[in-house]
Amino acid sequence: MNTKKYIIQEALKLFLQNGYDKTSINLIAKECELTKGALYHHFKNKDEIFIFSIDLFYEKLDSWLKQRVKKSSSIKDFLWIFFDYSEYFIENPVTKNYHQNSYRLIFDGIKIFPEMRQMLVDKFKKYDTFIQNKIIKAQKEKFIKTDIDPETLSTEVFVMFEGFLLLEIAFNNNFSLENRKIKIFNNLWNKIKI
Repeated sequence: MNTKKYIIQEALKLFLQNGYDKTSINLIAKECELTKGALYHHFKNKDEIFIFSIDLFYEKLDSWLKQRVKKSSSIKDFLWIFFDYSEYFIENPVTKNYHQNSYRLIFDGIKIFPEMRQMLVDKFKKYDTFIQNKIIKAQKEKFIKTDIDPETLSTEVFVMFEGFLLLEIAFNNNFSLENRKIKIFNNLWNKIKI
């Protein structure tokens, strides 16, 4: 891994752990065991490091999703990936100790860089279109009922995921939702399958 990528990865951990405001250039340099001058050789300022960190966060998520999608053998498996991609936050070595702060990272990004909101909207639209296309294909192949609206189902999957992720963060591993998540997913599947 080159120095620039290493800095971004370590900075992402710090932004997840501390938030934007409490992560300084000095802290990033210390964590990377580099001088501030070495950081400024690669980046203009903390804002640029933060933007690259957000990009890395989503790049890793996209890569994980693509890998999982390739392994999915059915529409049910495919929907489960999007229903429960909280595993990404736990499996990823960069985010696993700080997955509960992922929303803070996103909200810091929107607060500091309002243009990031559009990037998030674009990401959602990309995932939403991808899921809808898979649902439409499954409907044509007679795996999902044709009276199910693909746009609504895609949104429902996202809302359920975000809800469970938010509860897992709030409960901080003090209460397991895994059994309920499985039951709710199975209820959803039983409503849409043929």
